[in-house]
Amino acid sequence: MRHIEGGLYQGNVRDRTNLEALEEAGITAVVNVASADMARFGLDTIDEKADGIAYYDYGLMDYDLTMVGKETLDEWKAAVGKVTELLSSGERVLVHCISGSNRSSLVCACALHLWRGIPFDEAVEMLTDKIPESRYMCEKSLEVLRRLIG
Repeated sequence: MRHIEGGLYQGNVRDRTNLEALEEAGITAVVNVASADMARFGLDTIDEKADGIAYYDYGLMDYDLTMVGKETLDEWKAAVGKVTELLSSGERVLVHCISGSNRSSLVCACALHLWRGIPFDEAVEMLTDKIPESRYMCEKSLEVLRRLIG
């Protein structure tokens, strides 16, 4: 689990079940942006859940955002909106996908921009500096992400 900024954390599916680390970081909400893939890989989205932590699941697919339709973008928008809403209300939020590099990083970059008002390119750069393996997907999807967050 990586601390990004303020109450925003990014990670992978294993971080979701590390209750000790969630508690240590003071996580109050976990946003899973890979629920569709979790089912496909036989991973349960109802993992052991800690008291006092709210869990949200979004079925974002892991692919090039330049090739998706409106319905898929609406799901991305909903996930980004939920993360931004949680952060704005003072929650400490872990956003995770399966590997912790593509979907969760893209959602975190958008949320950083909306929540902190960080210029979008700087938010993406901040994420890719902390999570180098996310650089390819973030850069490839920049224009779509700009449209996504309006």
